[in-house]
Amino acid sequence: MWDPAFEAYLASLAASKPIVWCGDTNVAHAEQDIANAKSNRNKSPGFSDAERQNFGRLVGGLSAETAPSQFFASARAKLPLAEAVPGSSDGTAPYVDAWRFLHPLYEGTGVLGNWNGKEQGKGKGEEEGKEKANGKFEDPPAPYTYWSMRSGAYHKNVGWRLDYFVLSPELLPALRSSTSHRDMILHDSALLSDHCPVEIELEL
Repeated sequence: MWDPAFEAYLASLAASKPIVWCGDTNVAHAEQDIANAKSNRNKSPGFSDAERQNFGRLVGGLSAETAPSQFFASARAKLPLAEAVPGSSDGTAPYVDAWRFLHPLYEGTGVLGNWNGKEQGKGKGEEEGKEKANGKFEDPPAPYTYWSMRSGAYHKNVGWRLDYFVLSPELLPALRSSTSHRDMILHDSALLSDHCPVEIELEL
């Protein structure tokens, strides 16, 4: 009952203005959003296909054709979203996952990263895919925002990306960054929380 009610509430807000919503969704949407996808899929709450598909009704990959920002449209035309996200959108989902938009999944590679450059290389392998004629894949920031307090998960970086900023598509031209502040929850070797703060920058 929660998902339909939340979707209806967002739609009522979006009818009159662009919206930004954020928080702990308790869902790792893509396989790249969790350290151990295979062992957790349909076995752990937060990584069942049903949960991921429901989340995908609201967010997903925004195609280049529907992106309002020409800069991002150009990047996404070169770097399409991989199939690995159940329920991911072809551009018809009403909202956009800010972090995923800036750090897409690259088709045929399973590589998560940042694009910095002008031309896409022809290689499909991870190493080949990082080499570009006039640009490169940069190493991505760690996507995770949650680490279990058990078994030293934080120090091993065995995490989940559960905390999201989600935007109306018309705000994408203003989106400049999306960051998870992993180091802010560590103090004198003590873990202060199992979630870290997340942040986006919008230039309005």
